[in-house]
Amino acid sequence: METDPVCGARIRPGQEAGSTTYQGKTYRFCCTECRREFERKPKQYATAPTSAA
Repeated sequence: METDPVCGARIRPGQEAGSTTYQGKTYRFCCTECRREFERKPKQYATAPTSAA
């Protein structure tokens, strides 16, 4: 599973609502709103610490 970098939702493989690439890394999102928010402020979310599950 992957984690949405904006809201922290867990995403099952193949179930993402969208993805984008930033600095060579692909980020996947639970919904288009999270993808849009990431694209507005990619540096903020790409460098945000993620919690381990």
